[in-house]
Amino acid sequence: VKQGSTIPVDGVIVGGSCTVDASAITGESIPVEKNIGDKVTGATINTSGYIEIKATGIGEESTLSSIIRLVEEASASKAPVARAADKISGVFVPVVICIAVLAAFVWFILAGNSYRHNDGNGQRCSDGDSDKVSRSLGKSRKNRYSCS
Repeated sequence: VKQGSTIPVDGVIVGGSCTVDASAITGESIPVEKNIGDKVTGATINTSGYIEIKATGIGEESTLSSIIRLVEEASASKAPVARAADKISGVFVPVVICIAVLAAFVWFILAGNSYRHNDGNGQRCSDGDSDKVSRSLGKSRKNRYSCS
């Protein structure tokens, strides 16, 4: 494997020495010195030197294939906590919505017209008259609670 080339397969160095950038596989930012007898991993880069390697892991047996397989398995399955959260939310959300709708319905039935306020003179004022109430607050004490 020449300098600057990608190491094609997992193997053992049988000749030469080099510096290998394994950041794509291990995340190491500093290249590592490799000599005869050291293991090298496929998909790493020979940054300096010339080496001859004996292949030990090709195809499905390589480190890169193992990483790909593990990532695929991890992304295909859900974590147990995520499954539990899905089950709980599948019950919790509809129950909360039903309680909210029921509470609104009960409030509407029990409250009737009590949502309208009294102006103090026995007259009931609708919500549309509330702006009139706020305008009349400063006019006089007599008209303070008047709807008109």
